[in-house]
Amino acid sequence: MEQQIHPQVRKLVTRLCEAFNVPISSIKLQIWQEKLKTPNPDVLTDTYNIITDGKGHSIKMPTIAEFMTIYKERERVFINKQNLQISEEFPRTTDKEYNRKKIKEIVNTLMKGERPISRGLCDMPHEFSENGLKGRLTRDAYGRDYCYYYDHPINDK
Repeated sequence: MEQQIHPQVRKLVTRLCEAFNVPISSIKLQIWQEKLKTPNPDVLTDTYNIITDGKGHSIKMPTIAEFMTIYKERERVFINKQNLQISEEFPRTTDKEYNRKKIKEIVNTLMKGERPISRGLCDMPHEFSENGLKGRLTRDAYGRDYCYYYDHPINDK
């Protein structure tokens, strides 16, 4: 059972082997593939640059464990940057005054015992036909929904 090697993993291992003058093998590719699975290409490039610039753990070709420690750290930084960009583009704002007003309305409605106004599909009877089934949706005075089927194969017997 031969495992498919992700193109980014193949490229990374080839570049690392060339940079550190180490022979490449299919077993080495498979081992790196098992560990990296589907890597983020930007993080891979960043990690490769750190290692080849001499900022890694040693000046020899890194082991998978050494590579993964740097990779995970760079991945964490990458995700934090993305989250920061998203929060800057889409800031979360809450209208506290509107929320207070709506909550007060809901509490008053519940305290009075009134049935909240429902504007859903079932307030008025609704006929439907889907996948050969025909029926009617209704709602009673207590807010309970009912579904009546007709022209159904079970009813024909």
